[in-house]
Amino acid sequence: MHLDPFPYEYDLRGYPPYKLKWVDVLQIYRNNEEHLEHWKQYYQAQGYKNWEEWRKKFFKRFGLRQLRWDMFELTRPIIISYLRGADFQGWRKLTGDRYLTFGQMAMLESVKKHEPLRDLIKNFPSETTIIAIRHKECIFVIEGMHRCAAHALAYREGNIIPSHIKIVLGRKDKWFRPMFLGKRI
Repeated sequence: MHLDPFPYEYDLRGYPPYKLKWVDVLQIYRNNEEHLEHWKQYYQAQGYKNWEEWRKKFFKRFGLRQLRWDMFELTRPIIISYLRGADFQGWRKLTGDRYLTFGQMAMLESVKKHEPLRDLIKNFPSETTIIAIRHKECIFVIEGMHRCAAHALAYREGNIIPSHIKIVLGRKDKWFRPMFLGKRI
């Protein structure tokens, strides 16, 4: 399978501190997710006591502690449309395809009609940080999928959302190919 490269490499501006440690990334992840009621209901229904116990399995499965982490600022709204969604089961139900960009997702009727995205467009945070992993020339979002999809959908409809968006980007190509994608691309 061939995936088009991320075309806006030079639009990622380093944001101090450029290098992050796993503990910093974990805190960003926690701040983005832990307080959300739908995630609490989800992990409690699966028998986990708290957010960290639930996410520990995910972090270990994908080797997130071992990645090199950097933080960037997204300088133009169109950049979100070229990021790719990770292959998560819930998103496959919505998009039907594994490696779509958020711009491609924004063209799907199922995404256009997805009420949580519509609500998020109306209440998009003025500042937010997403978490992604880079594999070769592609960037896959692993945390912030709804924010990215809502942003790309609004952009596609001609509505530029005024927001300061940062991306925390993990890199380690040898790990990513077999663990995250499941096959060579």
